[in-house]
Amino acid sequence: MGEVFLARDSQLDRLVAIKVLPSLVARDQQRLHRFLQEARAASALNHPNAAHIYEIGEAETNTGKIHFIAMEYVEEQPLDALIGGRPMANPQLVDIATQIATHLMKPTEKELLIAILSRQTSWSRHAGA
Repeated sequence: MGEVFLARDSQLDRLVAIKVLPSLVARDQQRLHRFLQEARAASALNHPNAAHIYEIGEAETNTGKIHFIAMEYVEEQPLDALIGGRPMANPQLVDIATQIATHLMKPTEKELLIAILSRQTSWSRHAGA
């Protein structure tokens, strides 16, 4: 729904991911509501495979008002890159499926996970990470 950019938090000197909902998209109140709902739900999660949400907000740009979510930058491979269109070894497949299933065990996280889970936005962290 939004575009994700890598940025540096100059005050805390750390990399962050900024998910932006462009002004043209934000005009659709339903999409804006889903974007903000995603941020609120994600901020309630406390799990090693969920990026921490630092801030949600809006800013004026030369093209209009944008809405954004500032979150933890996780340096991991998206699932589509990890899978790469090829069959996976069973132990690796079981590890990833277990990580996803763990999220689904908590009813409060189920709706959020279903909403944001896709090959492009899901990450797998190495065991013990």
